[in-house]
Amino acid sequence: PDALQQTAKAAYIDAAKMIQEAGFKCSAPNNIAIKKDIAQFLDIPESTLDSFLRKHKTDIKPIKLDRATIRSIGFKASTMNGYSLDDVTKVALGMDSIMGMNLKKQLFGQVGPFIKLQTPVQTQWHESFKKIFADLGLNNNYKLGPYQVDFFVAKLLLVLECNGYCHRHYDVAQEKKREAFITKKYGLVRFHHTIDLETLFNGILQAQPGKVVQLYDLQNLSQEMPLGLNISAH
Repeated sequence: PDALQQTAKAAYIDAAKMIQEAGFKCSAPNNIAIKKDIAQFLDIPESTLDSFLRKHKTDIKPIKLDRATIRSIGFKASTMNGYSLDDVTKVALGMDSIMGMNLKKQLFGQVGPFIKLQTPVQTQWHESFKKIFADLGLNNNYKLGPYQVDFFVAKLLLVLECNGYCHRHYDVAQEKKREAFITKKYGLVRFHHTIDLETLFNGILQAQPGKVVQLYDLQNLSQEMPLGLNISAH
């Protein structure tokens, strides 16, 4: 429905604007940030940021600053990289930091009215995600290395997979190998198509590299297990 789309769109109109409102400032002109800006904003060591940027060099593209720009912001180095606000957003939402978690909570907290308004969409996840993640770089049937994933949300550095119950039809050993590859760099959330959006968003808040968040309605299985988060680490 149009009202539904407008509500979702309003919540996610500009993730970059959200981090600016949280106090982020760029040192270089034209909304270009440097590492120091990002590290100070997230309250992390630059060495931690460097590790994250190396791991995500295919997702985050640095901008080479010219000498005049470097001098204008008070540095004497001959070379320096800058980062667009879009890429700063990826770092802020993708890193496991207190600020990153608060930003994600703010992002998904804004969608509260959308959750309450939404009509049943169990079999329409792609259409729902296109509305919800419109400005966060949603890709469907996306290729990550040798593997194809259902959904990749670029600015969240997040993989979402809509599965049947517990992947019972998959080769377990191959699936573990696949999960290990994906979670080296990205958060991975696996969900059954019958869950609600609120449960999915709670799962996304738990997502981070090295972990698989599994969201299944286990009451339909033969074993007695509660509905909720099943987080496994690699």
